[in-house]
Amino acid sequence: MNVLSEILFQFIRRFLSFPLITYIFKFFKNNRTLFSWRRDKIESNDGKNKFIFTLTNGTLRINSLSQNDTDIYELITYNSDGIRLEVWTLHLSIQGKKNFF
Repeated sequence: MNVLSEILFQFIRRFLSFPLITYIFKFFKNNRTLFSWRRDKIESNDGKNKFIFTLTNGTLRINSLSQNDTDIYELITYNSDGIRLEVWTLHLSIQGKKNFF
């Protein structure tokens, strides 16, 4: 499990322990909604196949990870009235050299 997945897993595990309070969560990159979840399903996924979220284990997979994915990501939870409950911020920095074969 990569670092981003582990952080999201910790959050989602906590998130799922309050099912009567938390109703919606939205995941953002640079103020753009990547996907939103309501009750038991993903409602929108603007990242298409780039970002794949698995609710059962809290894994967020970023396909074709590159330095362009370095950014600030936010996960925001809301109750059923749309009132913001929590904001989690993740600073993701992709480092390393490209390998050319």
